[in-house]
Amino acid sequence: MIGLLDQLAAKHDALISDLRLVPTLRWESLEDLYSISDKEQYPLKMWEDTVSYLLGCDIRFQNYLQMENTLHLILRSLQIKSQAPKRT
Repeated sequence: MIGLLDQLAAKHDALISDLRLVPTLRWESLEDLYSISDKEQYPLKMWEDTVSYLLGCDIRFQNYLQMENTLHLILRSLQIKSQAPKRT
């Protein structure tokens, strides 16, 4: 089975390290993960490792529903930040 990070890197024609280091690639990759319809085709450990790598911190999920809800919250917080008025 090809790992999630490998698939994301191929989709974005980027190195795996770029998925974490380039902010736009990081957020696009998290959106890509959230949009996977059959999330249970990948082991929960792979999801934990992938999201942890992209965010640069240790993330653990108790189940697939928690994983999906966490991704939703992360993407929602990003959307709110991007819509916030800029300080001058």
